[in-house]
Amino acid sequence: MSATIGPIHHWLYKKIKFQEDAVKALFNVENISEDVNNLFEELPEGNLEDVIDSTNIHGWLQECINIVEKRLAYTTTTLLSKGYTIDSLVKAIVPNLENSNKSITTAVDAYGLLDTYLLNGMPCDGVNKVILDTEFELVYIETKQIHSDFWELFNGDIINYYLIRKAMANSILKETKFVLEINDQHEFVIKLKEKS
Repeated sequence: MSATIGPIHHWLYKKIKFQEDAVKALFNVENISEDVNNLFEELPEGNLEDVIDSTNIHGWLQECINIVEKRLAYTTTTLLSKGYTIDSLVKAIVPNLENSNKSITTAVDAYGLLDTYLLNGMPCDGVNKVILDTEFELVYIETKQIHSDFWELFNGDIINYYLIRKAMANSILKETKFVLEINDQHEFVIKLKEKS
């Protein structure tokens, strides 16, 4: 089996598990894990080699993406409907996701660090497209919207996804000199932090 599972599959599964960690962190706000687990299956425990369907690697990974996208959308939307604020949800997620790397020196390095953790569908989806790349600023756009369908399933607002996503990104970049912002054109901008 190890001959058919390559580094790209491990890389993608790491991103899937990172998003599931965000969902589990939300259970600390209010434990709705039983409801979530009854509605959506959990990711299997164990090493990728031991849990993946080696006869359908691509399909199995795509299903895992669908699972964690639904779990995040449902959990967030449910907690917001119970009166929690998006700020309180972000505060629950962020401390659990710090994966900073002080050795990041350029905007493209910062982009690469974010791409190590943040889920953007399958690699073949080609979701992100860089439109500006300088040493200290990188701008990218999403070429297709792959997240909104999951939020619409639960009458959720996709804006909440991007607020969570931005907080996750900036938690990852915390110890670097870069920050992620989203501008009015819905472009994602990695730039130097303003000095305080």
